Amino acid sequence: MQFFMYRLLPLILNMSLTASVVILAVLLARLILKRAPRRYSYALWAVVLFRLLCPASFSSALSLLSLASAPAGAAAGEVSMVDYIPMDVVHNAASAVELPFGVFNDAVNSALPQGAEQTGAEPLEAPVCFLTILWCLVAAGMIFAGLVKYVDLRLRLWDSQKLEGRVRSSKYISTAFAAGIFRPRIYLPERLTERERDCVLAHERSHIRRGDHIIKPLAYLALCVHWFNPLVWLAWRLALRDMEDSCDEAAIRRLGPDAKADYAQTLLNLATGRRSSAGAALAFGDDVERRIKGVANMKIQKKYAGVLAGLLALAVIAGCAANPAEPPETPEPAQEPVTETSSAEPTGMCATAEEAAVIYQPGLDTVDVGVAGGEVRAANVTDRRITDFQKVCEIEGLAEGAVVEGYTYKSWCTLDLPVNEIMLAGAMELDGDWICLDGTMLGYALRYPDGSYDPCGALVLNDRVAQYESYSELVWDEYCSARGLMPLYIVDLRHELGSEENSPFRRFDGDGWYIYLPLSGWEISFDDIGVFSGPAGGGTAGVTLELMEGPGEDGAVVSRVDADGVHTLTRVVSNGDSHYLLTGSWGENVFDSQAEAGVQSEAVVRLIMESFTLWDGHPESLA
Repeated sequence: MQFFMYRLLPLILNMSLTASVVILAVLLARLILKRAPRRYSYALWAVVLFRLLCPASFSSALSLLSLASAPAGAAAGEVSMVDYIPMDVVHNAASAVELPFGVFNDAVNSALPQGAEQTGAEPLEAPVCFLTILWCLVAAGMIFAGLVKYVDLRLRLWDSQKLEGRVRSSKYISTAFAAGIFRPRIYLPERLTERERDCVLAHERSHIRRGDHIIKPLAYLALCVHWFNPLVWLAWRLALRDMEDSCDEAAIRRLGPDAKADYAQTLLNLATGRRSSAGAALAFGDDVERRIKGVANMKIQKKYAGVLAGLLALAVIAGCAANPAEPPETPEPAQEPVTETSSAEPTGMCATAEEAAVIYQPGLDTVDVGVAGGEVRAANVTDRRITDFQKVCEIEGLAEGAVVEGYTYKSWCTLDLPVNEIMLAGAMELDGDWICLDGTMLGYALRYPDGSYDPCGALVLNDRVAQYESYSELVWDEYCSARGLMPLYIVDLRHELGSEENSPFRRFDGDGWYIYLPLSGWEISFDDIGVFSGPAGGGTAGVTLELMEGPGEDGAVVSRVDADGVHTLTRVVSNGDSHYLLTGSWGENVFDSQAEAGVQSEAVVRLIMESFTLWDGHPESLA
């Protein structure tokens, strides 16, 4: 059910986008083959049908899709899938699309929810479910309409008379056609002359020899699946046109050039006056006016022209059928030292960030999973893989001679336990025999100038990510916390406040200093004077910050103004030839912001003022 509701639509859209690129390539090739026999133009549509119905293909460095910047990732061995839209776009905390030719990438990606907004509220679930159901209803309606027309046609043929082999005649039809998938038959209207019958049979037998009685229903199925794509409707019309034109050419070759006049007259006599039903039959009398002109202008092609046309068609089919191959990784050339403290940059233990992520996959040997009945059972890990790997940030200045790089990914494993016995909980997912235990992970590693990596850590993206404004902040805090570096972006000051509840404070960075404020309930305004006030909505607590001329001595003085119950606290922080003056104030009321319910305003104001620190922006300077 998870696949149907959240992954099916991205799969269909990826197939449709890939097919759209291929359709454009085929349209261009058709222009080049305009004067060539129509069988070559008709052959081109085979690769479009393949792309519309098959989500995976082989990889090749000669793929024409690389011209459209198609992002292809390995699916199994040499087989890959083009993922313009990530399959897990609904639940991926770092979703990003890569549309063909880069069109609208920035606009779409800026509109996609990211980080906490995506993993918390999951805003894409409802619209994707709605669109999936809508797609399914329209596709099912089109398939049902096609089946109704086909059944109606078969009912009108119930009393058809056998003429020879699989050729039958009926008094209820006005044109000839071939119908049937497994045992195709040719149906002729009554009162055909012998010459008309020869022309019709030559045409319809060409359809059957080429398998058009199978291809047309498959093409209609592809149209039903991709009904929302206007390029697919154009491809349907042009492919049927090329199908009929190429059969006309085959029939004239079989009957001889002298038969063109009789053939054109037969087309006119059996004209349907309308197009035949969707995928029901291969009607002889469709699109007559254009086909008669084509028959009249039909010429014998030179042999070398046919060879060149065939080679071009084959090249286009092969190039459009293949997915782009990932370029081989080439090692970066050795670099000169970039710091004065080392003679050569270190080489990390991993060649790529993906290898670094593997180091921190959870559950190296065994995992505990819930099974039916509420039991928890230990299972052995038999295989591992990583998917949806994406770089999300890099931070300079945290580590000497290296960059801290963050990336999101999903860690999957197979267990020696049948997946149908596992009870999914939380962010767990199933993909065949593979299970993702923790949803999206955030890993981080040191990247050295030579391109190597040293893994540093990984964590599960949970509700905690909502406290941060970016992945860079979260990676900064994880890296600094593990190494005792300060300052962090988010700190919990419950003990300093004497509170039993979480009391998160957030770092606000100024020009050469920082200060911590409660994560919620406080407002910030900053011109020449910094004003930090809270709680938002008219609270009485606040802190102001001013840069004063002249040196000052560090210190703090508390004074009370009993007349109106307002308390003030001042602090001076020396800064060479100048100094900062912080002034805090609070009333008698209990500070009641959501994060620090029940904590006195005085304690909050004191913490804010005491957290003010001069800082040059590097954690090492405060260690």
